[in-house]
Amino acid sequence: MNNFIQFLRRHTTTIIFIILEALAFTLVLTGNDYHRAAYLSSANAVSGSFNNMTSSVSRYFRLADANEALAAQNIALQQEVAALRAQLVAVPDSVWSDISLESQQASLIYHPAKVIGSSTHRSRNMLTIDRGAANGVKQDMAVINPLGVVGLVSAVSQHFALVLPIINTSSRLSVKIKGQNYRGQLLWDGMSPTRAQVSDIPEHAMVDIGDSVVTSGASAFFPEGLLVGTISAIEPDRNGGFFDLAVDLAVDYNSVYEVYLIEDLSAAERKELEKSASDE
Repeated sequence: MNNFIQFLRRHTTTIIFIILEALAFTLVLTGNDYHRAAYLSSANAVSGSFNNMTSSVSRYFRLADANEALAAQNIALQQEVAALRAQLVAVPDSVWSDISLESQQASLIYHPAKVIGSSTHRSRNMLTIDRGAANGVKQDMAVINPLGVVGLVSAVSQHFALVLPIINTSSRLSVKIKGQNYRGQLLWDGMSPTRAQVSDIPEHAMVDIGDSVVTSGASAFFPEGLLVGTISAIEPDRNGGFFDLAVDLAVDYNSVYEVYLIEDLSAAERKELEKSASDE
C-alpha cells in the first residue's frame, strides 16, 4: 500500500495531465459536430482495415468450408442440368417456336465480396463486407453465397457495406415452398442462428418435412427461386387455417465468407412503378 501511495506522489503531475487530456478530448467530441464526425469516420476506416486484416489471417482455415460449399453448389447445378435435359427431350419440336427465350437472369449482375466482420449471438446481427460504393455496391442489394440467401445490404460507405442477414429480428423475407405458389413470410425469433420460421402458408398447401423454401419473387430485392432453407417442422397456426413452419437455414452464418451481391437492373423500374401506384 505504501508503495502505491509513493507511486501516486511521484507521478501526480503525469496522472493529472492524462486525466485532463482525456476530459478535453471528450469535450471536443461531444461539443463539436465536425470533430465528432471526423472521429467516427476515422474510427470506421480503422475498424474496417482491422477487420480486413484479421479476416485474411482466418481465411486459410476457412478454405475447407468454402470448398465444401462449392462442391455442394456444383452437385446442385449438375442435378438441375440433368433435370432440364430430361424436360427438353420431352418437348416436341413443334413447340419450340412458341417458347420465349427471355430470362430473368439477363437483368442480373453478380458482384463478389468477402465477409470481414459478423455476429451471430445478438438479436440484431449484422455482417460487414469488403466492398462499398466505390465498387458499385448499393443499398438494398440482395446478398447470397453458394448455399443460399444471406441477407440484404442495409448501409454503404465508400469501401465497406453492412448486410442485414436473415438472422436479424428486423429481417422480413417473402418466401414460398419450391414447386408451389403459396407465399409466406420468413422471420427470425432471435434464438438459433441456424433456424428461422415461416408463417402464412395455408393448411391446404402440400407441405412436407424436407421441402425446400425459396424466395417468392414478390420482393423487388430478391429474385425468385433463391434457396433459403428446408422445412424441419410443421405445426398448425394458433388461429387455424395456416401452418407455422420451422426452417433449417441453408447458410451457416458461423462460417459465411465468400458472398455475391445481386444487382437487378430492372429493380429500379419496378420500385418506381409500385411507388407511383401507392401514391395514387
